[in-house]
Amino acid sequence: MKAKIKLLLPFIFMGPSLFSQNSYNINNYLGTSSESNININHPDGTVYQDLKRGTVWLVIPKIINGNKEEVTCTGTLMNTVTNLASQNYFILTAAHCLSDNDNSRAISFSFNYEIPDATRRGNQKQDSDIADTYHITSNIDKVYSNENADIALLKLDHTQLSSSEKFYLKNAYAVGYNLHPSTKQNDYILISHPKGDHKKLFSKSDGKNFNYTHSVTTDYSSSDRLKFRYFGTNWNNTNSSLESGSSGSGVLDISPEGNNTITAIYFAGGGSDRFRYPVITSLLENSWRTTSGGLQEFLDPNNTWISKISGGYFHETLPNEPVLYDLDFNTKGEYKVDLKLNVADYFVIDKIGKRKENFLGNGVLSNLMSDALYLTITPKGDPNYLLYGIYYNHTATSTHSFNGNSWPIDNPPSSNLPDGTSSIYQYLNNFFSHLLVNSFKVDSGDIEGQIKNYYFQRIREQSNLSNSFLRLSVLFENNPTLDSEITLKTLNGTTSNTSVRAIKFPRSMPYNAVELFEPLRFSNQWRFKDYPDSRSINSNELYIDEVSTNVATKPISSGNNGGYLNMVNELITLGKIETSTTASPSMLEFSAKVKNMLPSGKFYYKIWADFIREVDGSNAYNFVDDPSGQNTIELIAEGESMQEDFSVTYEMPSNSDLGLSSGEEQYYRVRFAVSGEDNIVQNGYYDKGEVEDYLLGVVSSGILAPPLPPSLFRTADGPP
Repeated sequence: MKAKIKLLLPFIFMGPSLFSQNSYNINNYLGTSSESNININHPDGTVYQDLKRGTVWLVIPKIINGNKEEVTCTGTLMNTVTNLASQNYFILTAAHCLSDNDNSRAISFSFNYEIPDATRRGNQKQDSDIADTYHITSNIDKVYSNENADIALLKLDHTQLSSSEKFYLKNAYAVGYNLHPSTKQNDYILISHPKGDHKKLFSKSDGKNFNYTHSVTTDYSSSDRLKFRYFGTNWNNTNSSLESGSSGSGVLDISPEGNNTITAIYFAGGGSDRFRYPVITSLLENSWRTTSGGLQEFLDPNNTWISKISGGYFHETLPNEPVLYDLDFNTKGEYKVDLKLNVADYFVIDKIGKRKENFLGNGVLSNLMSDALYLTITPKGDPNYLLYGIYYNHTATSTHSFNGNSWPIDNPPSSNLPDGTSSIYQYLNNFFSHLLVNSFKVDSGDIEGQIKNYYFQRIREQSNLSNSFLRLSVLFENNPTLDSEITLKTLNGTTSNTSVRAIKFPRSMPYNAVELFEPLRFSNQWRFKDYPDSRSINSNELYIDEVSTNVATKPISSGNNGGYLNMVNELITLGKIETSTTASPSMLEFSAKVKNMLPSGKFYYKIWADFIREVDGSNAYNFVDDPSGQNTIELIAEGESMQEDFSVTYEMPSNSDLGLSSGEEQYYRVRFAVSGEDNIVQNGYYDKGEVEDYLLGVVSSGILAPPLPPSLFRTADGPP
């Protein structure tokens, strides 16, 4: 899905470089997406304030019918198993966004295209500053594209950028991935740029989501099928809908197990006709490893098969600790772990609702040497029934691929299995009999059922797959799961030389064996330096409405953001101020408008600036005076007030206090917190109030330059 935009005015910024900053006629697109859409800084988005900085707005030049045009799409900055050790930016998007692109012109992008306010739609005079984009003129490559799955990956070499160019990417967030996503529709959100508009949040999808598997084969290897996830088309409980320009946006798993990781990308569907066009997303596994390459080559270059990693800020990465990615049997001959398995993984149903698969196969990637391996899955607490089994012998001394000897589910072998193991066929029939229903027979008055029927009908019509299987992950209010016990053991026990890299269950992506059986071994991987979390639980009676300084070009108006707002955005700052000297103090005036509806009428506030950026033993920055021998006071102001409008004045530190050399400039994080109680600390949680973070620019005294970042957009009325 694409939104066309035309180039208004190219600008070269900061001399020859990989970037030039361009201004597009984005004003034509501010506020043009559905009125039902909600801004990312709406109260519903308050817990995604870090995650939002991984969503990138893309402007892609194309040749369409011989004409030079631009289309907008959405992308996601990705973390890697190496925790970005390569220092490359990898941006995931939809493959169709990059088709027919005009290589003579540059792709532009921005991580900062957002409005601080929770509900305001935006307008050209007030918001032209957020429309700046970064124009990549070289060193960006389309390193992978899968047209069938509609997934593509861009790479930008961070090491080739100058310090001034890195400034605009300084606070970008690299999102982790998850190859075993949740199947509950309310466990997902999307952050995107519909119709080229500023960042919008899509959560709380209506209806049921389900998986559709195309080109199913008997061995279910990842290269032999495509898996798509479908969602209802109404979101946010407001009838908002994904639109053109949202293509490529990440489907983010926000469940506790998912931990805000990307699982798929949106590429089609939605719009106003919810009965005809479900939202269609393509799972990462479709492109993870294929015969023509895959995402794994770049996101997991050492082929560890780790299926889930966390994310963090790109410029705050910490090196991974040395760790073995293989599970050894030298000291332990058997491993066990409990795991909740999605019941749908054990069923393939065709259009008349019957189970079609008789074998549950696939299995282990290992170095068997002269041993044999057994992998079994049994219901937890009920070892008499075998859910899954696979056996490997030592016929090969090299690394095995993901295939092996599987057992029919109604006739497992009698030897080398848990004592008394029986057929699972009748067990599943009894335990999940409510699942084995004809999903196409619903009452005529069942609107939701009609919609599901229509989904199936449209899938078959559009794909011409009337004889293909449909695999459903969710058709019911509560997704059924089965508590299972996974056992992996060797024939030779602790004398074995066997090592196992990964394990694969039926019709699912592999798990790294250490990740599955000894996850604590990876506890110190994928770490990032970060600021302490702080927020209010309820901001309806007390929130920060607007802030400004005596050096800002305009106030930051945010309204009620739900308890926390991360406005650490290079395009929306508190301005830039000089440091103090003995002869000439530099005074920062910080003004705020606070909406106060507390019965007592009194609220408390604190304002910090992290002028000395040191981390503690937990790799966390802080807003207290660091033990660096500096005289800097990081607490700008504190107090109480009955007035909704108030100002404080602060004398800026000197060059020596901040360690700035002549001509140097830096941006520092500022935190402003208000609470209904006298309990404010840098990492506090408050019953009533709000917390907001911003950027303040500081430059060595006597050389104050024009504020950065500049807005290069110009309207007919002159500078905004």
